[in-house]
Amino acid sequence: MDTMVEPRPEAEPVASTDARAWYRRPRPIAVTLLLIYGLVSLAIDPRGHLSTDVGGKTVSIDAMVERGDWDPDIGYWFDSADPTGRFHPFAHTAQTENGTWVNTTSLTMIYVARPLWAVGGPRAILLIPMLGSIAAALAAGALHRRLRPTDDGTLSIWTIGLASPALIYALDVWEHSWGLALMTIGLVGVLDAVTDRAPARAAVIAGLGYGLAATMRQEALVYGFVAGVALVGALLVQRRAVAAIGRGALMAAAALVPLGLHTALEIVVLGGSARASRGASTLGSAGTDAADRVLSILGTTVFTMSSTSPISWILSAAILLTTATFALSLARGSGAPPAALAKAMVSAWTVWAILFVYLGLGFVPGLAVAGPAALFGLAGMMKERWWLVGILGVGPLPVVAATAFAAGAFPQWGGRYILTSGLTLTVMGLVWLAARSPIALRIVVALSVVVSLLGATWTAIRTNEIGDAGERIAQLTDPDDIVVWRSPFKAREFGELSNGRSWLSAPYAPDRTELAELLGSTEATEFHWIGKEQITAEFPGWAATEIVDELGFLDVQVIRFVRRPVG
Repeated sequence: MDTMVEPRPEAEPVASTDARAWYRRPRPIAVTLLLIYGLVSLAIDPRGHLSTDVGGKTVSIDAMVERGDWDPDIGYWFDSADPTGRFHPFAHTAQTENGTWVNTTSLTMIYVARPLWAVGGPRAILLIPMLGSIAAALAAGALHRRLRPTDDGTLSIWTIGLASPALIYALDVWEHSWGLALMTIGLVGVLDAVTDRAPARAAVIAGLGYGLAATMRQEALVYGFVAGVALVGALLVQRRAVAAIGRGALMAAAALVPLGLHTALEIVVLGGSARASRGASTLGSAGTDAADRVLSILGTTVFTMSSTSPISWILSAAILLTTATFALSLARGSGAPPAALAKAMVSAWTVWAILFVYLGLGFVPGLAVAGPAALFGLAGMMKERWWLVGILGVGPLPVVAATAFAAGAFPQWGGRYILTSGLTLTVMGLVWLAARSPIALRIVVALSVVVSLLGATWTAIRTNEIGDAGERIAQLTDPDDIVVWRSPFKAREFGELSNGRSWLSAPYAPDRTELAELLGSTEATEFHWIGKEQITAEFPGWAATEIVDELGFLDVQVIRFVRRPVG
């Protein structure tokens, strides 16, 4: 059967490790990537984050270190008046069965980060995502070698490490880099299990990869399930039922080990499983809000900007059409790539890059834009008949699209729920282009470098702006001052800054009315409101006295409210 992976050749083997130049050996590459990540990270502010979700992790780690324990409880100073947590300052904070307040969906990252935070603070824990991106790059090299055994895979290692979303997520304390690395390791394990390369060990590696990833990333459950079905299905097609049952069972058992241990840890620490609850919530929302979900799919696959403005639609369509046309022309032809099509594609990307900088840097949510080789990966998959790799990388997309949080489509880089698909397509694209058209390969790699440099620049700008805004908020308010946020998501941007502070949130008018009554029943005489506009009428019994400051980056005003005199 065509297993969709080329057989190992008898001739032209990859050169031995000792004979290769340093930039073709895994260990020197890993050290170099770490040094580059470290240098780039000096431009970012560790007080700011790429995502609001990261704030929930940093406040949890900081609270653990400050108390000297391992309980991720971030507390709630107002819980006696608000036992349900309606006015908790951070979005998605839940009270556990143990009575603590938690704002994290996985213990894996925060437990690994805690010792580093205790030693070196928020900058030290960047080592974790950096190592994750290095692991993802090395796994991409392994996938490259499975597709083209005569190559050493360094093209994919360097490209994924320095010119893909892995670079961006190496600079942010989120689980994405490790989720990407572990799922790619699992994917390679499935390929090895099908092609009899240490099959039992490969099946175990596949299960452990997807299982560990699932302790951190919800979509890993989907990718792992598809991978398990693909493993069993490929062996059954080869009429190897015993191998299919045995290797499938090994993979499933290996996946259940980290999942079971993580669930047990959550039950001990939290009194229940936060990861299982999140999974149930995700499945419960599957297929809802069809219009938003379609827009989410477009956003995470092809959108060039974190916007649905006409210019964003036009640029996305231009890049998609010119790149896809060029890729199809390469797939259909046998000669040199048409110069006119190459120029049209480069022109579309150039116009986008210029406007992207001119209009203001932001997120690039589409995987086809964050990874310019992805569309070429689709063409290469069809041309080279890499069907198994395609199933593993692209097969999960419909299920992920139906179950992912639709609201999270645009504030992300490279389709964070489908990063594994992006990496798989990118590697297939690089392998195919290297054999089909070195000129096209150089163009695509150059585009990848430009996009990733823009992403690193945006990360530096965003984190510094958040860090500066947090410092300004700290200057304007004392720890004992009551601060009410209109947006609990913006409040969460500031993570550990909230520790020891009296913060609340009230996003809707009914919330503000009830909160005004609750605050009126306390001894509080004033509070600061952080919102888009002055809304005096929505705090009965309280009067706005002054606009303390305006934080342009957050598009908010800081307004001081005082209690109205009775009578």
